[in-house]
Amino acid sequence: MHNPLAQLALFLHPWYRRMASTPDTAYKGIRATAGRMWQSNNKSKDEVIALLAEMDKYRLGSTPFLGIMSDSGLDSLRSYWNSIQYTAAGSGAPLQLPALAMIVHDVKPHAADPEKTFSLVGFFHTSRRNSLLHSTTTATTTIKMHHTRKSGSMTPKPVRETQAILQREEDLQNMQELEIAEAVIQEAQRTDAIDDCSVRRCARTRCAHPSRGAVHQ
Repeated sequence: MHNPLAQLALFLHPWYRRMASTPDTAYKGIRATAGRMWQSNNKSKDEVIALLAEMDKYRLGSTPFLGIMSDSGLDSLRSYWNSIQYTAAGSGAPLQLPALAMIVHDVKPHAADPEKTFSLVGFFHTSRRNSLLHSTTTATTTIKMHHTRKSGSMTPKPVRETQAILQREEDLQNMQELEIAEAVIQEAQRTDAIDDCSVRRCARTRCAHPSRGAVHQ
């Protein structure tokens, strides 16, 4: 089991906590996952430290984690953690571990990651081409992943649609700004041409030019 969240979920089931936390290296990874998850939930440093201390007690079956479960079902699991939180409610600060356990066990299990991997590898490893070396399959899959990410096709469809809408709006705004700039330039050129003609006419006729506010003698 290489999914850190799945390891944490198994550990937070009282029937499997000893199996999930053996050996010690596995338990260290579980503690690290729980600490990062609790910190990402805007918990303070003291709350994270309290969570890790409660995990140590829970692993050993110490107080207040002494309850038993009647069966392995989710309803019994919720009752277990709710009973622990209720029991410890009058002893001071609320416990951190029951709250984390309820969040973790509310996550719906799925097989999206392996299904995605099978789909990607199946692009090369087909029923007719099934004797590829492991190194060859890994190399070709890595290359395909690189070009897929580079092309942006891995971006979720709603995100791509939003990006396309924003890009069209930006292009439209740029075109409008360009049209306004061109109109300003054309108007400036027309005004300059009129002024040049007026100056040349004034020079020939030696008349007063109202736009200049000067009198040519």
